Amino acid sequence: MTYGILKQKIYALLDINGNDIMTEGSALALVSSALPYTVDAVSRKVALHLKNTVREETLHFEKGAVGVQATLPDSAFGVQYIVKNGRSYGAESFTLIGKNIIFFEHGEGDFTVCYDTFPAVYTEQTADDTELPFDDFTADTVAYGAAGELSHTVYPSDMTRYIRLMTEFDERISSAVQRVGDHT
Repeated sequence: MTYGILKQKIYALLDINGNDIMTEGSALALVSSALPYTVDAVSRKVALHLKNTVREETLHFEKGAVGVQATLPDSAFGVQYIVKNGRSYGAESFTLIGKNIIFFEHGEGDFTVCYDTFPAVYTEQTADDTELPFDDFTADTVAYGAAGELSHTVYPSDMTRYIRLMTEFDERISSAVQRVGDHT
């Protein structure tokens, strides 16, 4: 799905025609100025909850005070596993301190790290044809969250719309989040 399609879904949830001519004070103008920043904030929130924006990257580990360590990229917020010499190591084998990952195994080198990451930052300059880094369900979840956040801008007294949108957002998050004991 593209960023442009996501924007059209948000407009539809807010009963705004995204193809209208934008005039000062119109609902489209009110939403359009805040939309990229709202999408950015909601997509980060969704990434934190669903942890489905995952990357694998080879990082160089060097000897530290305890084990070996490497620095995660700025967009990373959690590590799922590390692969060393063809063997996978889970959360019990490493710890995160800030952006540093400390791996409790011996031996320096380049190891593959699978980590959770935030999506790219969305701004007013983000092109409509930009591909979203997540699946359609996640994109729909972002659309509901962003529409809910923006609904008070367009319909300040319509609490029913806000509650409906945010309830759908919350239900999508809760149904997709892995439960304790679930395995992938």
